[in-house]
Formats: sequence, C-alpha cells, structure tokens
Amino acid sequence: MVGAVLLGCPWLEKKKSGDKAAASASVSASVAPAPSPVPIASSPSASAAPSASAPESADDEPADASIGAGDAPTDAPSDVDARTDADGGDAKARDAGKASPGVKKLDDEVPVKGKRKITVDDANVHRAPKDGVMMLTLPKGTEIKLIAQYLDWYRVSFLDPQTGKRAQGWVYVTNFIGPRRKSCPETWTYHYDKDGGWCERECSKKGDCKGLKDYRCSGGSCYYDGE
Repeated sequence: MVGAVLLGCPWLEKKKSGDKAAASASVSASVAPAPSPVPIASSPSASAAPSASAPESADDEPADASIGAGDAPTDAPSDVDARTDADGGDAKARDAGKASPGVKKLDDEVPVKGKRKITVDDANVHRAPKDGVMMLTLPKGTEIKLIAQYLDWYRVSFLDPQTGKRAQGWVYVTNFIGPRRKSCPETWTYHYDKDGGWCERECSKKGDCKGLKDYRCSGGSCYYDGE
C-alpha cells in the first residue's frame, strides 16, 4: 500500500526526472571533446600596415640621403680657377679692369689707360699698394699697361717674365717715369721728389711729346720709351 502510494506521488516523479537530467549532463560532459584552441590570425590590415620606423618607399627618403661627405660642395678652387690664377687673368678681364686673383682691387681706385715702360733696373710688383707683399720684379724695359691708379700707385698688367703669361699687380709711379731731370720744357709738368724730378705732359697725338727725346704718347700722357 505504501509502495503504491509512493509510485503515484508527484514529488517522487519530479525527483526521478531531476536525477535523470543530472546523470545525462554528467555523461555528456565526460564524453564531449575538449574545445580546440582557436588560432590567433593577424588581420589583413595589421599585416599590411608599414613599420613606423621604416620609410614606405625609396621616394620617401630625405632628398640629400644619397649625398656623401665627399660630395658636399666646398670652397676649394676648381682647375679653371687655378689656371686663371696662374695666367693672371685673360685679356677681357684685364680690359674690364678686373684684378687677377690675389691682386687687390680698391674701391676708390681711378681707371686709367695707356702703356708705359719700366725705367728702373728692377721694379717691385705688389699685390696691393703699400702692403709690403712683393709678387715679383720686372726688369728694365718691360712694357706695362695701366689699368687703375690709387695716389701714386698703379695697377698694371704685364707679361710675367717667368711664365710668359699675362698677370697683374701694383707698381709705384717712380718705376716708369723715365730719366730723372732737374727741369722740364715749358709746356711740361715737373714732378719733384727727393731722388730727382721727372717730366709729364698730356697728349692727344704723337707730336705733343716731341719736346723731349724718346717720349711717346699713350693713354693721354707722354711717357719715356727709350732704352
């Protein structure tokens, strides 16, 4: 009687149902395979992104990246400059009044023209007036061409006796004044210094200089052209 009552009892039926579900879940858990680890795949956007430390392409490199230390511009003179320095400048530069490399051109020098002749045994040629730096000496009889004047100094061009090429430099006026004199003809200007005077006269034609022997006209002034 008691067993019949228990078999028909709702509480017993509910308990049996719960025990059956728990057993089923236990069996499923024991036989179910363990989940495999999911591989971590990098996204396409991450793999395609460029490194922050590297340039994207060669075009993004600095403009001067290919310039080596030896390619940097320098102030060293080129071969052309060296030749110009050795030659003392060309005829065009001389005619334009441009000083040769190393020879100083003064802001307050006055352009002059004409040819002269060295009339002392050895005329010292300087890089600038009164600088004491002597470039070379020109022997007596050397023809010089006047370019500019500063007081009694003249920037002149000449053929370098050592190289045979044209050069420039500054010479003092007494190196090409001609023989020293105590007086001059009436129409001439007399210049006096402690070593003796010299004569000068403006001219426009050859006959203007005939008052003194061996004087010629060049550049608007008479000069001594003798031996």
